Amino acid sequence: TDADEIRILRNLADVSIPNSLSGMISARVDRLPAHLKELLNVAAVIGSTFRLELLRRVANIPNLDALLDTLTQEEILFESQSFPEIEYSFRNVLIQESVYGAMLLKKRKALHLQVAQQVERLFANNLEEQAELLGYHFHLAEEWKPAYVHLVASGLKAKRAFANEEAVRAFSRALTASAFADASEMSVTDLHVHLSETKELMGEMSDAISHREEAIKTTTDPKLQADFLRNIGRMYEKRGFKDDATRVYEQAFVLLADH
Repeated sequence: TDADEIRILRNLADVSIPNSLSGMISARVDRLPAHLKELLNVAAVIGSTFRLELLRRVANIPNLDALLDTLTQEEILFESQSFPEIEYSFRNVLIQESVYGAMLLKKRKALHLQVAQQVERLFANNLEEQAELLGYHFHLAEEWKPAYVHLVASGLKAKRAFANEEAVRAFSRALTASAFADASEMSVTDLHVHLSETKELMGEMSDAISHREEAIKTTTDPKLQADFLRNIGRMYEKRGFKDDATRVYEQAFVLLADH
């Protein structure tokens, strides 16, 4: 991680572990005392690598350093960075995934919310740099309003940096959140446009066209609709589909002529 930035590599809800391996890891974790398993739950929700200070704030348990020493001796965790901030990592990411997967959904959501709230406090003077992390945790906590705000910010930041896959992931999650939150930070129309532009940069033209088509459905402004149709026609031309491009351009002309 950079000095003031933590990145999410993948959504653990989408990860599966072979049953035999999962069973071995679960058996190893199950042998631990309850207070160590609880600490591992918190750590697994934060991520495969986590700051000691963030863990301390979320876990809020005494003798944390001694417990971490025990988990280090058990070769479950290790201190992966000592400067400028102390960080720990799971010795094997499969341990984190197994611990995370064994938790009840209600508990996961509660911990994701606690992590997000503590990240807001810990990085209160630099929240923009934590947009990806905050969007990730608020989204999995199903706290839709703050999730939407931070996912939009994360998507825009990634798009500016041409981190296209990260941008698509953030904007797609923002679309999910928009169904449950007031989309005041960015309209759903604009979300589809950003997704279309990013997908086009990635060469995924079918998806780029689909998002422009979805954008048309979300607005009643004929000028905007015509502009979206123009871009769809342009993308059809890039793909060599001249007839489709002509058909779409004609639809745009009709829209403008009627208004």
